[in-house]
Amino acid sequence: MPFLTTTGVLPVTCEVGLSRGVRAFHIMPGLPGPEGQLHDHDYRIEIVVDREQLDDRGMVCDLDVLEAALTGGDTASRGRGGHSRGVRPLGA
Repeated sequence: MPFLTTTGVLPVTCEVGLSRGVRAFHIMPGLPGPEGQLHDHDYRIEIVVDREQLDDRGMVCDLDVLEAALTGGDTASRGRGGHSRGVRPLGA
């Protein structure tokens, strides 16, 4: 954020965020070894929201909104290693 020369003060921002670990599965067809078989990779997804002024509730944003954005609104899979069955390799 740029320095405000008219006041000589750095602006204050407030932040809130969430992070979740996810495991993604894929196959690389035609390759030998583990790459050619269904295998997984672990990733961490982070969402950070900032703003210069809090809203009328004293919040940066509603954490339930962030949670829904991160989980796709699927509250049943929260914290239990949920995954999307809709994105699967052919034949898996």
